[in-house]
Amino acid sequence: MGVKTIAEQRPSSTIVLSAPDDVILTGIAWQATPRLRKAIINDTIVGEGSLLKDYKVHEIRHQTVRLERGGSLYEATIRR
Repeated sequence: MGVKTIAEQRPSSTIVLSAPDDVILTGIAWQATPRLRKAIINDTIVGEGSLLKDYKVHEIRHQTVRLERGGSLYEATIRR
């Protein structure tokens, strides 16, 4: 048994998939305080931790929103 290097001890990178076509992000109101962050997805105002369809709002970022479903992460961007 060998000693693992620091690089071998790190978890593998998280894979983030593009949000499906039925997830439509139309707005983001980003604040430094996470509980104040809001997004408009499918005409519904949501915050971090909110449930929408089969998705949980994982994180609201400056220009994207990360959603979680079934252990996978998805990222939605505002459509122009």
